[in-house]
Amino acid sequence: MELFAIIGCLLAAFNCCGAVAGDIDVGDWHTAGVCFGKGPASRLELDWLKLYAEPVPTSGLLTSPKFSITEPYINLHVRKGEKLHGTAQLVLVDTGTTRRDNVIRTSPRPATQTSDWFTWDVRDYVGTSAYIQLYDISSADSVNLEKVVLSDKPMQDLTWLSEVRPTIDAVNANRERIAQDPYRPVYHMGAPCGRSWDMNGCVYKEGYCHNIYLTVPTGLPACMSHLRSRDLVHWEQLPPAIWASTAIGEADIYSGDAIIGPDNKGYIFYTSVGIDRTPVFTARIGLAVSQDSDLISWTKEDQPIVTPLSIPVETRHMRDPFVFQERGKYYLVLTGEILKDRYKMAFSNTPNWPAEVTTGAFFLFSSDNLRQWTYVGMPLTAQDVELWNGPLWEMGMLIKFGDKWLFTAGGKAYYTGKMDLQKGKFLPQRQGTITCGTFYAARRMLDPQGRCIVWAPEHCGFTGPEHVRGFSGWESMYSLPRVWTLDQDGRLVQTVASEIEALRGKHTSRKNMPVDSLSTIDDAAGNTIEISADLEIGTAKTCGLELRRSLDGSTGMRVSFDGSSVFVESIGQDMLIGPEKKAEWWATKIHVPVNRPCDGKARLHIFLDKGLMEMFVNDDVTFERPIEHIPLGYTGVAVYSQGGTANLRSLDVWQENPISVKYAPLQVPGA
Repeated sequence: MELFAIIGCLLAAFNCCGAVAGDIDVGDWHTAGVCFGKGPASRLELDWLKLYAEPVPTSGLLTSPKFSITEPYINLHVRKGEKLHGTAQLVLVDTGTTRRDNVIRTSPRPATQTSDWFTWDVRDYVGTSAYIQLYDISSADSVNLEKVVLSDKPMQDLTWLSEVRPTIDAVNANRERIAQDPYRPVYHMGAPCGRSWDMNGCVYKEGYCHNIYLTVPTGLPACMSHLRSRDLVHWEQLPPAIWASTAIGEADIYSGDAIIGPDNKGYIFYTSVGIDRTPVFTARIGLAVSQDSDLISWTKEDQPIVTPLSIPVETRHMRDPFVFQERGKYYLVLTGEILKDRYKMAFSNTPNWPAEVTTGAFFLFSSDNLRQWTYVGMPLTAQDVELWNGPLWEMGMLIKFGDKWLFTAGGKAYYTGKMDLQKGKFLPQRQGTITCGTFYAARRMLDPQGRCIVWAPEHCGFTGPEHVRGFSGWESMYSLPRVWTLDQDGRLVQTVASEIEALRGKHTSRKNMPVDSLSTIDDAAGNTIEISADLEIGTAKTCGLELRRSLDGSTGMRVSFDGSSVFVESIGQDMLIGPEKKAEWWATKIHVPVNRPCDGKARLHIFLDKGLMEMFVNDDVTFERPIEHIPLGYTGVAVYSQGGTANLRSLDVWQENPISVKYAPLQVPGA
């Protein structure tokens, strides 16, 4: 008797917390290749059906007959041995689409774990027909398919095993090696390995600052990782908060935000990308809720809280939720792109939108309970402003300062003005530059003192085999915590949080020093230093600082001031090392525009942290860049002027101590 002729009688109902609606009556399955054999194995364990593999690498294809999708979830129960790989695909006949997934995982599992549920989310396809294929199974062990079940809820899929365990293992295996990279910053925080990506939620709860951030361990999917601190200096790495869950049809997760709800639980809002849903057209907004007071264990809601159909205008790239509370009501900001007014007739309902026909936009929703959301309006688009007015907006934030509101998309430029939350209209009255560096994808935390503290990733580090130092496996760190306020004219003021002063070590200072040429500050040298310099242009044409100088001054970096503008440039391009030697932006004098008149004076607050530079100009605009092109042995500091005499009103230099990050070996949540 053919093996698959008896599969129908072996697919018995499996009662899992009342979730099962019924098994798929699929009748005969069909085989191709040599992987599955021609009949049942010699021994059946209970009602397990053994789809066994030969003891040598083989391949094959197992196909079910067509069936109707009558429930929102299709579940496969697979029992397996230790060393397997295999793929399943769901072919949606009526729509002509296919969903392909690695349902037989290669990740390690506990010896007691012998089976997994794998779930397809087919909520959008109820009433259509489909068939299932298992293929490319290769093993020296057994593979057993017990059941294929339609259900109204996803079966328990041990996603921590198949989806987050590789991330945990990668962090534990690579953390110590990556920490030894001599160019890795030591008083900026970042993911212990992989890419430190968008900041995705900064909340204060019961004495702790919690930073939820998107990270991409090298070669693995993104997840939202978690750091916490009581003082912004001593940090503790916690297990990942959330990751893409195949149980609810996710292939990836993108950025979001977090808030503490009225029940004192944490709520993470995130961009959910489905296996057959592209982020351009059909990303959804998902929700996860904390299950403990430390915000370590999280549970995702089954249904998205916002979909593209929630917005009554044609949009793409709807994503990156930002959430806040105002006067007892909750508000959600989403960003994306829409068609410019003059192109709506020509490109509406077309599959491809060229960048020149679109404009960035942000959308506003309101809620009383953080779960049901109502569309309010589209308060602002990029075609309404002059700065950062590109075809797509990401990572929006809407923050209240007194009677004014600030909106920023990503943290590059800002717009301040009046916000009508009921009508969903924003009236910008002033706009300005936040940074001309790599600071991007910011999120804020409101602390008990009412401070608005902001973080964003800043680029540094290299990944891949081209890494000049051989320390592949990490990229980017997070900015120092910034305190944002508005001045009386609605301009943004940016300062470093005072907690960072606890890192200061040896101190060097100069006061009221006339500068008519170049003078080295020999007792200020270092590659992990903080510099506060007040300059007055005087009769000079230009003045400033030379940093990370070689002994002969032929290589380094120059920060110059001409009385109204600040510039950054490299010294000695021919002597630079590594991939950045060819970067055009290091061969160019970079203008750092200011939003307020300088009147011949500049205060430079500069942080040099091995391979990263972060600079604040007049508490106004900032500049960030990797400086890994300069050898670490070049540590000199000098002050200079050209064309006259400048005045160094004050110079303070501190040798900075590292922050503390407790990296205990991570454990799988709930394991």
